[in-house]
Amino acid sequence: MPPLEPDAPLSSARALKLAELRSLVVSSSLKLHAADVYWTTDHALLRVLSARSDDVIKAAAQYEGIVNFRIQKECHRFLDPTFYTEPESMRRYFGWGFAGVDNDGFPVLVERIGKNDVLSLSEAVGTDEFLRWVIFYHECQEKMMRDASMATGRDRHKMSVLVDLAGYKLAGPATLSIIFARTRMEEDNYPEIVRRIFLINVPSLFSTLWGVVSAFMDAGTRSKVQLLGSNYLPTLLKYINASNIPSFLGGKLADERADPQCQSMVAKGGVLPLAFLTGVAADGNGIGEEVKLAAGTTSSIVICVNAGSTVTWAWGISEKDVTFKVEARPDTASSKDTPLARAGIIETGNMKTSFYGIHRLPFTQVGDDATWPTSSTTNNDIISVSPVERGKKGKGTWTAPPNLNVDHAKGGINFYRIRLTWDNTSSWMTSKHLVRRVDVLLDGCDHGKGANRAVDIDGELACEREKHRLKIAQWITTNTGVTTTDATDDGVVDSLAALTVTSSEAVVTDGAEPHQGAAAVSVTD
Repeated sequence: MPPLEPDAPLSSARALKLAELRSLVVSSSLKLHAADVYWTTDHALLRVLSARSDDVIKAAAQYEGIVNFRIQKECHRFLDPTFYTEPESMRRYFGWGFAGVDNDGFPVLVERIGKNDVLSLSEAVGTDEFLRWVIFYHECQEKMMRDASMATGRDRHKMSVLVDLAGYKLAGPATLSIIFARTRMEEDNYPEIVRRIFLINVPSLFSTLWGVVSAFMDAGTRSKVQLLGSNYLPTLLKYINASNIPSFLGGKLADERADPQCQSMVAKGGVLPLAFLTGVAADGNGIGEEVKLAAGTTSSIVICVNAGSTVTWAWGISEKDVTFKVEARPDTASSKDTPLARAGIIETGNMKTSFYGIHRLPFTQVGDDATWPTSSTTNNDIISVSPVERGKKGKGTWTAPPNLNVDHAKGGINFYRIRLTWDNTSSWMTSKHLVRRVDVLLDGCDHGKGANRAVDIDGELACEREKHRLKIAQWITTNTGVTTTDATDDGVVDSLAALTVTSSEAVVTDGAEPHQGAAAVSVTD
C-alpha cells in the first residue's frame, strides 16, 4: 500500500509518538491476516492515536483490541460473498447510502435514522447478526476510502455524515440496547472515521437520547457533531453543495430515476414487512402476500402443478399461533396441457397460478377451496404432504411424483392439486395477521420473465444502491479532488455529472482540519 499524503504534515512530536506506538504494537500487527495489511500502516496507527488524544499507552491498548476483534470476527472476509451475505432485511430496509461528495471531495453518507425500524431489524436477523452487519457496513466504507486514497495519493479515508431524524420516535430500552452495542463496537474498532456529523430534523424529545448515547462516544467524536433542527439547510450548504444534497433533504440531487427520494442511492428505511420479520422473505426473492385471518375462520390456497414439480412454502404470523397443514391430490385431466400450462401458467375457473421456476419469486395469485374436490370418492386419493402443526411460522417443500406415463391418451397422472390451509377456528376472539409465500420450481424451465414476472421494486433499488456505491468510489478514484470555494453552484463539482468524467488535472485544496483518516458511519467515528 503506497503512503498517503496527509492533509497536513506530521509534526516532529507526533512522528515520535507514532514511532513509539509502532514499537509497542509491532508484535500484534504481525498477527493480522495478509488481507488486513492496511491496519498495519502508519495511517491506521495515526487513526488510533488521534482517537486516544495522542496518549500512546491508551492507543496501544485500543490497537490491541482492534487486532483481536479483526482476527476473531474475520473482518477481512466480510466483503467476500462466499463468507458473508448481507441479510435482505438490512439490505432493503436499513436507510443509508452515499449521496455525493462534500466541497473537499469527501463522500457524503446519509443515514435515515428516523425512518429505520432498528428493533424490528435486529429481531428479524438476531442481535448477533445485526452486529455482524455493522461490521459489513463498515468494511464497505473502509474499502471505498482505502481505494480512493491509494488511487489519489491523498487522504480520502473519511466522510461527512448526514443523519436524518425525521420521523424519530422515542426509543425504548430494547432499541437503546442495540444502539449502544453498535456505538460501542464502532468506537472501539473503527476510530476516526468522520470529518463532520450533522444531525438534522432533530426533534425536542431526541435530546434525552442524545445525552445518553453521546456518553458512549469519545470526546473527539462529540466535537464533530452538530445538532440541527428543521432549518438545517443553510448550515449544510457551507460544507456541501446543493447538487450533492438529496432532494428529500432540500438539495438538488435526484437519482437516475428522477426520484426526489433518491432510493437508488439511499434506502428509504420504513416499517419492516412482516415477511422479513418472520423469515418468510429471508432469501430475498419475494415477500409473498399478507392477509388478515379473521377469528374463527380458515384460509386456504389451492394450486395446480405439473407432475415432478417442487412446491415450497413459508409463512408466519405476528402474534400467537394457528394450525397449518398441506394436502395434495393427483389429477389426471389432460385438458390442462395447454400452451399456457407449458409456459408455467395454469388457469382453472377463478384460479390463476404463476410458476416462476428457479427464480423462486413470490406466488401472487391463488385459488381457494372451490377448486378442491369434496366427494368422499376423490378424497380417498388425498396425500398428507405435511403433518398438521400449530405454531407462529413454518416452512417446507414437497416434490410431486413424476409422471411415469407421458401418453395422455392412456391417462397418466400429469398434474397435482395442492391445498395449503391456515386454521384459526380455535380462536373466537383474535384475528391473526398472516404472511405467506408459495413458490413452484419447474425442472428445466426458466420462467419469471415478461408480463408474468413479479416485480420486486425494493430488491431492484437495493441493487442500484450497490452500483451507486461503486460509482462514488470510482469518482473519488478518478478525481484527485475539487477546489473548495463557497457553497454556490459555481466552482464546486456536481457529483452526478462527475461520475462519468475522469479528471487528473483537478487541484486539491484541503480544509484546515488535522489529518484524522477513516471512514464514516451513523453518529459515531
